[in-house]
Amino acid sequence: MELALTAAREISVMVLIALAGFVIYKKGIIDEKGSKVLTTLLLTVVNPMMIIDAYQVEIDSRLMNNFLISAGLAVISHLVGIVISFAAVRKGKANYEIERLSVVYSNCGFIGIPLINGIFGSEGVLYLTAYLTVFNICLWTHGILQVVAGSDIKTMLKNLISPAIVCCVIGIVLFVFKIKLPSPVAKAVEQIGSMNSPLAMIIAGTTIAGANLKSALTNFRAYYIIFLRHLAVPIVCILIFVPFGFEEIVSVTAVIEAACPIAASGTMFAINYNKDAHYASEIFAISTLLSVVSLPLIILFAEYMIARF
Repeated sequence: MELALTAAREISVMVLIALAGFVIYKKGIIDEKGSKVLTTLLLTVVNPMMIIDAYQVEIDSRLMNNFLISAGLAVISHLVGIVISFAAVRKGKANYEIERLSVVYSNCGFIGIPLINGIFGSEGVLYLTAYLTVFNICLWTHGILQVVAGSDIKTMLKNLISPAIVCCVIGIVLFVFKIKLPSPVAKAVEQIGSMNSPLAMIIAGTTIAGANLKSALTNFRAYYIIFLRHLAVPIVCILIFVPFGFEEIVSVTAVIEAACPIAASGTMFAINYNKDAHYASEIFAISTLLSVVSLPLIILFAEYMIARF
């Protein structure tokens, strides 16, 4: 119950910041172009700095073991999502590529990082980076193949070399070899990284403001996809993870990442590869709104299952 309440408090803060982003967009202070600029800033500078900062901790066998377990749980989470997406979304149905992608991939960066940071602090973010690494590898291989038939290896490898992946590699090297950044550099990295949570939620607010909420709320097919993403995938993951008896911080971090709302990547892929970007943005918006309720419930269920085992 304690973690669920903490998550609810953190989500409440995130919602208020997202509301500020919503108002900023509606008032014309920032437009769609400005939102894209902020998104680029977040993904290429702020998010990578937070990842590097997360690795600036003293290494010990416990942290290394939990990090490797987190990577393994991330692999399982994505496999669960892939299996459920293939079983529950029929091939050939309108927008099935976007729907399958939405079931598998969560918004583990934008929503997951501020939430995990608020609940568990830097140690949780460290384990989250393992999840993010697996997420990016799966997204730019399986995700591309899911949306675009005939994607070539060269394109997938090019997309894998993202700032987040590069900084994960840099951070792991610093972590394993116990290399500490010089104090002024470390402080700068920490302060830039600290912008991640408010900036991510402002962007989420502007994205929701730019979507057609009336159309999204009356799209009943979207609720089916959201049910799979918000509940089916994380519940199956909980049933798999909990019996192993991993540390609560490791299991719950992985569960939260698996329970995050639909990834913004679906909209990005839809735009880039001429799919239905309108539908993708609708399910992204309504999924983000409903996660305010679904995330605490999933965390509460995870706590209940952990207590039973």
